[in-house]
Amino acid sequence: MPHKIFLSHNHNDKPLVEAVALRLANIFGQDQIFYDSWSILPGDGIIDQMNKGLETPEFIFFFVSAQSLKSDMVKLEWQNALYAATKGKTRLIPIRVDGCNMPTLLQQTLYIDMYSIGLEATIAQIVSLTQGNASFTPQF
Repeated sequence: MPHKIFLSHNHNDKPLVEAVALRLANIFGQDQIFYDSWSILPGDGIIDQMNKGLETPEFIFFFVSAQSLKSDMVKLEWQNALYAATKGKTRLIPIRVDGCNMPTLLQQTLYIDMYSIGLEATIAQIVSLTQGNASFTPQF
């Protein structure tokens, strides 16, 4: 069964991403969330599983940090996601984790700024987006 949500991140950001993954799993069910720690099992081909996870998710949340921007694997994931988004199959939503600058390609996309709004507000925005609600969060 295809996953609804794919969480693209660098392993250095796991403490934050795992907190998000666990909360989303409680809301939508673990089988709806592609999170490498539970979606890739011992003996699985990592690249094969990543490809399967990226086949048809409705949403790809790309956790943008100084570390993830240096990762070739993460870069591959979000570039594939960007391509899928141009075909209208997938929505790519960047989530800024630290004070890094957004890549130029992603600057045209409205992103969730976890760095500024914190974990709870970020999870609320993710849930709101994936449930099809417009997400307005007061910023001031």
